[in-house]
Amino acid sequence: MRPNGAGYYIEQLAWYGAQLRADDYVHGAAIYALAASGGWESYELLGEALEIFSQYAAVHPLRG
Repeated sequence: MRPNGAGYYIEQLAWYGAQLRADDYVHGAAIYALAASGGWESYELLGEALEIFSQYAAVHPLRG
């Protein structure tokens, strides 16, 4: 997998999410951009990245 591909970005988000869940005092976080401006396209959560993220979110529910 390319280090700048959609799957790689979702892996980064999954790792970050796991780190956040390890801390009880963390109440939330936000993804940087759904549709990024020029120069930030690798952080877009559209197309393939959105499909992969949707699959991830379906099996990793939010902590309540």
